[in-house]
Amino acid sequence: MAVLSFFRRRRGNAERLADALSCLPEALALFDRKDRLVYCNEAFRRAYGIGEHERPEGRSFAALLQSDRPGELPDRILAHHRAGTGAPLILRRRDGRRTEMRSFQTPDGSTLLVRADIAGLADRGDADGALIDFQDLLLRRSM
Repeated sequence: MAVLSFFRRRRGNAERLADALSCLPEALALFDRKDRLVYCNEAFRRAYGIGEHERPEGRSFAALLQSDRPGELPDRILAHHRAGTGAPLILRRRDGRRTEMRSFQTPDGSTLLVRADIAGLADRGDADGALIDFQDLLLRRSM
């Protein structure tokens, strides 16, 4: 009976963690050491156009990143993902907003990917200052 209770409690904790991660505004995904998707939250699904009923688990980041416009940008994103240094990759979008991506290598060889949209920087006079403030906030959140 104690063993069954232990596994129920453990499964409950995992479900609560998945629920909490799904509420984050940042796109979050975890890939195993062979670069196969293990987990992604709702924001990641929206960011990469993954349908509600699609099962992306087991697909590589390269497969999820496929674009009808191959070229420098997807290659840059993929290289950044594979490096896994945690350094930010800032992409400027046509609407003036920016997207920040970070990939972190975990000790077991997995990769954690975080993608956040930075809105309103085009309207501010001090865009670089706002970007630094945002990166500082993201760094403090991850500690």
